[in-house]
Amino acid sequence: MKRLPILVALAASLLGACGESALPDPSGKGNVSAINAIPASPSISFLIEERSIGNVGYKTASAATPFDDFSYDFNFEVQYLGDTEPTRIATQEWQVEADRDFVFVVGGTLDNPTVTVWESDEREWGGSETEFELRLGHAAGSFGGVDVYFVPEGDVAGPNNLAGTLAYLETADANVFAEGSYSIVATAAGVINDVVFQSGDLAYTAQTTLLVAFFDGDENDLTPIAVRGIGSGGSAFPYADSRTSPTTRFVHASADLGAVDIYDDEALANRVVENQAFGNISAEVPRAAGTWTATYTPPNDNGVILLEREVNTVDGTRISIYAYGLSGEYDTTAILRDERSVSTAALLRFFQASASHSSVDIYVEEPGKTIDDDASPEIIGLSLGDVTGNAALLGGDYEISVTTNGEKTVLDGPFPISLALGDVIEVLILDDPLDPAIVELRPIP
Repeated sequence: MKRLPILVALAASLLGACGESALPDPSGKGNVSAINAIPASPSISFLIEERSIGNVGYKTASAATPFDDFSYDFNFEVQYLGDTEPTRIATQEWQVEADRDFVFVVGGTLDNPTVTVWESDEREWGGSETEFELRLGHAAGSFGGVDVYFVPEGDVAGPNNLAGTLAYLETADANVFAEGSYSIVATAAGVINDVVFQSGDLAYTAQTTLLVAFFDGDENDLTPIAVRGIGSGGSAFPYADSRTSPTTRFVHASADLGAVDIYDDEALANRVVENQAFGNISAEVPRAAGTWTATYTPPNDNGVILLEREVNTVDGTRISIYAYGLSGEYDTTAILRDERSVSTAALLRFFQASASHSSVDIYVEEPGKTIDDDASPEIIGLSLGDVTGNAALLGGDYEISVTTNGEKTVLDGPFPISLALGDVIEVLILDDPLDPAIVELRPIP
């Protein structure tokens, strides 16, 4: 492995009697960053030689970091569950050049990754410019060539606003545009009517540089192709496809609320869920982004309001709304869902909807292992209305036990569950309608 600066510095130290260092003088610095374009991958570590300079999840980028204009080995590693050391999946030797930007795009698969470098000149702003710089990159492996149009507000896609034609893993030369509002339209290459993505209008500020990258959509996306805007600091924001609406899923988790209808308008004329019973999960309900009220009524009786919840939905997202509580003390929680599958792990999360047990501990054990005095819960003190993050587990069989917070009093379990790599499973912790002393575990695949 080539470590030119380190080895030369060591040689200079050993040859100190010569009076001068043998370390070459850099002529300047270039910027390096990395993008993870491997669908269903875990976070990938980005290293220059053996020094970590960033961790990148799928569809995200590391911050642009300046380095002297030498040649380096850039390494990419993954930490697999159960392994004590990370696995190096790729190495790319590269000459950094002064005043240039280099984006290392890791594509392909974890077993057969590719590293492609997108190069461009570093843009320096003087402070008086009224334009901004846009760069494009294609990292969506399931799509062929695309034409990308950068369309001023009020205009339509056409030859006059074609910003670039890209094949997979290609980047286009930077374009400069006057500050203002624009939309992004991507079509199959050469077929302007075959639109694969179309954003709404977004305001762009002068003296900024933005990389717009295309990825394969995952379970969190509403379209097969996903678009991210990436700044030099590594922050990535999603573009929503203006042809789609965000979706809401309703979860009925109250043991005594009774069956409900759910409306999404003030007049209670638009029923989006009908006769939903305890423990049921609705289909995805599309609705325009913005603030609205979810109103729960008895079936076919919108003259009685059981529960109301003001909701704010955002373009390009999926949320779940949980209704829970007992004896007239009802509440709701709205959660932005993370359903993205990871090929190297099974993901497991819990929602606590048991009003009879306001705080619980959760154990996830191998089959046959008891919760003895030495066992520690994986989740401590999960409160009513709270959801955990996605915990990564190896594929296999497990047993879940739920106890009173701080005690070994088992409320349910051991509950058997089988997990496969790539699974994303949510487990509801529900009141038992027949016995308030226990809870019921119900997985949602």
